[in-house]
Amino acid sequence: MRLTPKQRRVVWLAVGIPAALIVWGFVGDHLLDPSDGEPAHEVGEYSNAARLLLGGLAPGDEIEGWRVTSIEGPSAGVIEVRVQHEDQAFSLWISRTGAQQQLAPAKTEKYDISFGRERVPPQTHVAADQVQAVLDSMTRRLLGTEANTPAPDGM
Repeated sequence: MRLTPKQRRVVWLAVGIPAALIVWGFVGDHLLDPSDGEPAHEVGEYSNAARLLLGGLAPGDEIEGWRVTSIEGPSAGVIEVRVQHEDQAFSLWISRTGAQQQLAPAKTEKYDISFGRERVPPQTHVAADQVQAVLDSMTRRLLGTEANTPAPDGM
């Protein structure tokens, strides 16, 4: 059975596009990510005002044994701090008190601190006491700076 040129195009599209997407995903996940298995992170803006609010916190610093992998913001009213320990990671989100719809598990007078976006191996999760320790540390950090540091633009 010979395929017509139109049928060959349809077969090529049906097989070629999914194959290209699989290769693209593999290249993006394995060859273009220099982190050697660590979660890849976009490079984002971290304003000087946000840096002051966070007491000079910078990527590479540690919070309760968790390494800060990136800090971005404020963007849409939120500063995001990503942390990682071994093969687990999660994000902290700092926003003005009451600015977000969900209830924040940690608060200061001026800021809410919430968390999420866990990146962990399948069938595991970040232990609640570890998340709480990082939240408590960030709360103490903000309590030490918020009285004398204006809110960054965008918050």
